[in-house]
Amino acid sequence: MDNEENRSPQPLTPQAFRYQVAGYARDILSYGVIRSHVITLMIDDAKVIFVYYDHSLIVESEVLDLQDSEQKLLFVKMIKQMHALSPEALGIIPNLQAPFMYDPKQLKNPGLYLEPAAKEGTIPSHKVLVGCLLTVDYNTKTRQGQRTVRLGKVLFCSNGINGRGTKVIRVTCSCKDGDCAWKGKDGECDWKGLKLRCTDMAVDEHAWVLKHLPNVLGWFITDGGALQVRLKLMFGADYDERLICGSIQEELCPIMDLESQEQFAQVMYDVLQCHEWVYTHPRVLHRDISQANIMFRRDATKKIYGVLNDYDLAALVDERHAPTSGHRTGTKPYMAHEQQRTGWTGPLFYRHDLESLFYVILLLVYHYQRPGVKAEKLEFVKWFTEGDDFIYKEKSNLLRVVDFSWIAAPQPFFGAFRYWLQTIRDSLVDGFSDQGLALRKARVGGQISFDLETLGDNFSYKTMSAVMRNFDGKELVTRNPK
Repeated sequence: MDNEENRSPQPLTPQAFRYQVAGYARDILSYGVIRSHVITLMIDDAKVIFVYYDHSLIVESEVLDLQDSEQKLLFVKMIKQMHALSPEALGIIPNLQAPFMYDPKQLKNPGLYLEPAAKEGTIPSHKVLVGCLLTVDYNTKTRQGQRTVRLGKVLFCSNGINGRGTKVIRVTCSCKDGDCAWKGKDGECDWKGLKLRCTDMAVDEHAWVLKHLPNVLGWFITDGGALQVRLKLMFGADYDERLICGSIQEELCPIMDLESQEQFAQVMYDVLQCHEWVYTHPRVLHRDISQANIMFRRDATKKIYGVLNDYDLAALVDERHAPTSGHRTGTKPYMAHEQQRTGWTGPLFYRHDLESLFYVILLLVYHYQRPGVKAEKLEFVKWFTEGDDFIYKEKSNLLRVVDFSWIAAPQPFFGAFRYWLQTIRDSLVDGFSDQGLALRKARVGGQISFDLETLGDNFSYKTMSAVMRNFDGKELVTRNPK
């Protein structure tokens, strides 16, 4: 569902109609107000269907025929009942105080609620969140309680990713116009950070990694309430309950704010070093490497440091082979292809995250003419729109087929990444080829002597670092003194 044309290729067919409405629902879930679900209507002449969408499933009502007096009365009652629903029942996250909720006339302002640049103005605007208040059960290392923040500019949002509606929003304390219940001893708002497992170990010779970890100030979790409980009872294993997980942290910069391919290369190399440290010392596996989770910060001297952000799906290394850790995690276009194979249940390896980093680089340098400007041709666009089976086959063809004619073709701005892509891809191809040989031998001998963690030493931190420590003939900065 990349655009309006793809959304409704055959507008007169029932299937295309459903596809179009689902696209609108996806936009509502992805943009504008933060929502857990959406309720829409599909109307065709005198026939009406109510449709419920959330991040896990779609539920359609029976068809109502408005030419039937009893069904028409039922329709009117349902509309009246929907009008009486609370904001939470309509899908708006709990404890959001938005001006439009008290002054519906604001919704008539197309620049506030709908994105003017979007075709037919169908995409909700992020401006609707600016100035809203959000109250959460806030936790820090020293205290817990409810805290209200004022929402500002939306810095990033994901688009149509199943189960993942990531939004990054600038916030300030709501005490701007009054007393703050969270003031510290200095009289200022208390934004002291959490002492997490990773930062607690980043001392002495490990202190360098603090520049590459997010500074988390607090966190909160909101469940889906009674509605999800009812859906779970109704659909059982076919329904995945979702949580809204949030953190408040020091503001970081998105990588599209970088200005040169050398800066991009240093940030990617920084993230690799950070990932190795987090895996080796705190023994944490990230499990969700994506473009959105790679950011950077600038210090007082304007030096740039890559940051590996968003540890919501992280798992302790010693627990990664537990039954629940084999579930598919991550962002589809960037997931290791083995995780997208039908029936995959593990085991998890750190190389899965390194494969994800390869995809981040690949999609970045293929899909962007320069920072923030999309290329005319999006080579891998279907990785964002198709299902796991399709993406698995595409990635398998890239990594498991020994094709010596494959030549990396990044956009000219990112031309120097060609060597990285070519070399990393060759390492993966060699590793999976050797894995296949080892498995065939194991079927004969009954025992496998092959390191699955690193694909027989073909794909590891060592091999990735050997490639990424140099870029365009120049040595990048190695942060880890060890």
